[in-house]
Amino acid sequence: MVGLPSQLKSMDMVKTLINNCENIIFTGSPGSGKSMIVNNVLHGVRSASVIHISCNASTSALDLIRRLQAQSLVVNSINGKVYKPKEGSRFILYLQNLNIIDPDI
Repeated sequence: MVGLPSQLKSMDMVKTLINNCENIIFTGSPGSGKSMIVNNVLHGVRSASVIHISCNASTSALDLIRRLQAQSLVVNSINGKVYKPKEGSRFILYLQNLNIIDPDI
């Protein structure tokens, strides 16, 4: 990928955060390159199962749970039942347009 120096720097930072299992929230105006950066970085992740959800006003917590269930195995642990990815060692949840979801009241 060829990008602006600031985009390449952001990609390097995101790769480091993902490798360290950190949580990331991207903000910015439309067209600023958020999705491009995330998509390029996630394309190279091999050890994780990526769940991409494009949110809209009708997206609910139940939608997220259903997507997790579809890509998971449920295993018993000392802490109870746990969702494990069918592929990879961990999940990465990519929630696009999260700001559109109505909060539960």
